[in-house]
Amino acid sequence: MLNRQLLTASVMIILTIPKAWGQSPLSISGTLGGGLLSPLSSDVRGEIYSTYDYPLSNTSFSLNGKLRVSVPVLPFTFVGSVSYNSLFDSAILPVATPSGTVNEELTYSVSILAIGVGMEYSFLSTPVFKPYASFAASLNLIGGNTKYENNVIPEATLNSISRFGIDLGVGTSLETLFLPLSLDVEVKYRFANAFGKTYDTSGLPLPGFGGLPQTSSYSLNDATNPNDSRDDPRSINYLVILVGLNFTIL
Repeated sequence: MLNRQLLTASVMIILTIPKAWGQSPLSISGTLGGGLLSPLSSDVRGEIYSTYDYPLSNTSFSLNGKLRVSVPVLPFTFVGSVSYNSLFDSAILPVATPSGTVNEELTYSVSILAIGVGMEYSFLSTPVFKPYASFAASLNLIGGNTKYENNVIPEATLNSISRFGIDLGVGTSLETLFLPLSLDVEVKYRFANAFGKTYDTSGLPLPGFGGLPQTSSYSLNDATNPNDSRDDPRSINYLVILVGLNFTIL
């Protein structure tokens, strides 16, 4: 008798699954866009001569792609994202050459390819505005270079590395009456190297990009220099203001 009841209950559950999914279908949408990037942590707003932080203070840009997967019965949406983020700074510095001292522009640049997985929580829904809060964990692939104008000193390349980070954001979808697409506006604070900082004691004696690299390559060195009691870890935190177009996939 018990086995018959269990069998009946199992059949009823199996039969109701398609109906439930028919009422709450999987929804997939994408967003493509970009916007402004502003370095915020003190460690990326250092001076060009600094030996304890990164001179990457210029306002730059971010390109962003986002994939949303949602089920109406859930109060949140799963989100995957890929973004390209550019940080840089430059200054005119004197350089000694065989022909004498010349003033040349030195440029530091760092590029971050961020791959994130997280969720968005919508806390209000109106016919036009659909605001949300977002959270994501990210894998950040970091590269960069240091070069002088006219190559008076050969270009130095940052050894490519990866770091784990966290993204916190708020945004809103904006429904448009005159377009089949909707807009997505988001402000996001990114902690690009929240976890996994290291210091390469076999590389340059200077931390980070401090000073003027004279070798063909150098390390990010975002952890504390174990040989310098005055040193601290270096954080790469920045704010992005993104605008994109939403489109339905499924």
